[in-house]
Amino acid sequence: MLSATLQRPLLAVLVTALLATSVWASEAQDLQEATYQALDRVREDKRTQLAAYMERIRLRAGTVREDPEMHNYFKIKQRYWQLQKEAPAPPEVQQTIDVLKDSMREHVLSNYQAFYDILFVDRSGFVLSSIREQGEYHQNLLEGKLATTALSQHLRGEPKKSFVDYEFYWVSDEPSAFFVEPMMDGDQLLGWFVLQCAFNKINTMFMRGEELGQTGETFLVNRQHQMLTGSRLRPGDSTLLRTLAQENIASKFAARQGHKRVTDYRGYTALTSFAVCSVLGSEWLLVAKIDEDEVITRYFREHAQALQPAL
Repeated sequence: MLSATLQRPLLAVLVTALLATSVWASEAQDLQEATYQALDRVREDKRTQLAAYMERIRLRAGTVREDPEMHNYFKIKQRYWQLQKEAPAPPEVQQTIDVLKDSMREHVLSNYQAFYDILFVDRSGFVLSSIREQGEYHQNLLEGKLATTALSQHLRGEPKKSFVDYEFYWVSDEPSAFFVEPMMDGDQLLGWFVLQCAFNKINTMFMRGEELGQTGETFLVNRQHQMLTGSRLRPGDSTLLRTLAQENIASKFAARQGHKRVTDYRGYTALTSFAVCSVLGSEWLLVAKIDEDEVITRYFREHAQALQPAL
């Protein structure tokens, strides 16, 4: 007796051979078209969710420019560090700074929950303060190992564009993107608020794929052919650590939108619906896919009575 694991691929091979005959050719064409239409619907639903989420956090990041508490805290920390260069702060001043820091954490928790961390960075690249106080805390983003990050390269050009696309950020040991908002004092640029976005919320959005059956999934791919979101079928895989086949991804970026039958990253034949999404100046490839075996096996189960004699 064949195991269930082997039955499905074997059955799919038999049904595929049958559908290739002239008698069933139109049925095969209809089945493929129906599958692509279903994938299109899922793809567009995910695109809508992604666009809404990214717009929501973009607008939230922009509010920091008009937030008096954030501005006051930036100026106080900047002045404090200028004085620290001259002489250590008296204990009472340090206590005041600590109380202010706690108050700022509460303010961020209440108003900027969408962000993993917020850095207060002066024009030289020095991190005056941060909420999580990670490895870049009280370091210069433009020096040493920190200077190699996409964030640092972005700041070096005194940016006008806010969004820094996702890359693996070694400080947090995970993929991160950033919104960089200027800290202005009148017409003078004092530095930047850097709002860090982890990928967990987008990843959770794309990991849901029940509407596509057992082998269906949706995911995002960047221009470097790296999966931005995790694999629903291999949940232990880390994002940005899987690079997909160049010939597959490059052709999809070139086509911009469409359908393609491919051998996927697991070695299975899959039907895919894809579209390139413009996201705050970056381009991501959104893919919805399902194993061809599952599509054919499902078709057999729904039409077993008609197919059985021919098989």
